[in-house]
Amino acid sequence: MSVLYNSAVETIADKTKLILDNRLALWDVLASCWIKGAKDDSIIQPEPNDFSHMFALSKIERVLCTGTKAFCLYQKYCKDKTGIKAEKLPSTSPRNARFSQAALLNAYRAALNL
Repeated sequence: MSVLYNSAVETIADKTKLILDNRLALWDVLASCWIKGAKDDSIIQPEPNDFSHMFALSKIERVLCTGTKAFCLYQKYCKDKTGIKAEKLPSTSPRNARFSQAALLNAYRAALNL
């Protein structure tokens, strides 16, 4: 995000400012789950976050999911409750070798209209 918005971030306060200044929200689809390491396909007992309060109190218009698993989990557990269809973006995980940093930046720039 710091590269996309050309902003130096070093602290949590810097990151928070970047997110708020650009009218973004970041949240995990799942509140909890069992997972082995960082292997998305090992997720069991997923407990989705309840977004109803956040969506009711805000003007959220779009949901962008980072990676296929987050997208699928959002579609399965959250979409009907929020009423907003998600858009899938490529994963930023270092394990996602299919996308170079330049390709990731281009995908995120396009999604964020930058």
